[in-house]
Amino acid sequence: MTKVSAQNISGGIPAALLSFALVFGNGSAQAQQADPESMMDLDCLIEPRSIAELSAATDGIISEIYVKRGDRVQVGQALAQLDDKLETLQIELAQARAESDVNLRAQTSRLELRQIEFDRALQLEQRNVAAVALRQTAEIELALAKLAMEEAQLEQKVSSIELAQSKAIRDRRILRSPVDGIVTAVLAAKGEFANEQTPVITVAEIDPLHVGVFAPIAAFGRVSVGDQRQVHQLLPLDRSFDAIVTVVDTVFDAASGTFFVRLELPNPDGDIPAGTKCRVKL
Repeated sequence: MTKVSAQNISGGIPAALLSFALVFGNGSAQAQQADPESMMDLDCLIEPRSIAELSAATDGIISEIYVKRGDRVQVGQALAQLDDKLETLQIELAQARAESDVNLRAQTSRLELRQIEFDRALQLEQRNVAAVALRQTAEIELALAKLAMEEAQLEQKVSSIELAQSKAIRDRRILRSPVDGIVTAVLAAKGEFANEQTPVITVAEIDPLHVGVFAPIAAFGRVSVGDQRQVHQLLPLDRSFDAIVTVVDTVFDAASGTFFVRLELPNPDGDIPAGTKCRVKL
């Protein structure tokens, strides 16, 4: 068996340098297999993934508040309702127009009649019983009946669109949750005036949670996106959870000599409180 030396593999690179490259060349693997004893124990903060301050899409009086602080909500769930009496009446009007086919049936009957008249005039013309003018008049009336029929069909379609538009306008009077989360604040009450500038309800998304860390530049290279780290909540909670690194900034803050790292912490049951301090090793 032929032996291949490190000198031959590297194409002339000294074995010492090759060993150095093999040990430190893969930064991601080194970060994941870092010696816990050499890791930096850093302060961190557990926060909601997002916090949404919801305001009304249109101006109006609040007629109902369906939730209270601390309630768990799902995406799309109705949280509050503005007065929508006017919008409901507009829907009823649009629905009556969309469901009415009186004009369409009338134009259909007219078209059938004009078709019969044209066919009769054409037969009479072919038998030299009636003048050409009679057939031409019947042909014009038939064409006008076809146009009236198309107009009636268009009106029916427009009425359906107006109905859908009216429903969409009324739906804007409902405040819905944009995420699965928890209500952290109800800032208005039934009977108050709401507008686009005034928040009504605040919802925090708490699954997953975000763990934010400002690490010293010396820790750069010790952690990579996808790494798993243990997050330890400080007393009095004193619990530990596994989290996954999702963000590692590559732009440093020169003033503080730090860079930002974010971890994602699953919280499907919502039992991990947000806004708590923690420690994590990087």
